[in-house]
Amino acid sequence: MKQSVRFFSIGLFTSSVLLFGYYFFFNKDNGNLEALPIDDVISHVESEGYRVITEDEFISYSLLTEEANKEEAKKLEDVEIEEEKQPKEEAKEKDDKKEQEKKEQEKKEAKKEEEKVKKVVIKTKKGVVSQDIADMLIENNIIDDRKKF
Repeated sequence: MKQSVRFFSIGLFTSSVLLFGYYFFFNKDNGNLEALPIDDVISHVESEGYRVITEDEFISYSLLTEEANKEEAKKLEDVEIEEEKQPKEEAKEKDDKKEQEKKEQEKKEAKKEEEKVKKVVIKTKKGVVSQDIADMLIENNIIDDRKKF
């Protein structure tokens, strides 16, 4: 068994050396991009969805983007200056709103105190229908309308 594994590994090694030799000596392209014409490379790159530009076009594009970034930064600074002014006005408005909310809460608390819960115990017998219970609740001033119950 040991000898057969050795022969198998020698066979794999020999075949890999032969394939490497064939690729290295007989492959004329060798992955060299300089062997391809520039027009073919450009058309291949553009077919992949990219764009090829010259160095002059790249420089002009870079300058335009830098100018645009400077303009955006200036606009952001102007907006920040305006936003610094607005918090003072907003703070006053917030204070006014807080005062109004406090007044509303005080009114609600006053209403709650007026509407104190009235506890009533009603005992029923077996077979009492809901209309009879509604009558009992009306008598104790718990509900106003019998039909809504």
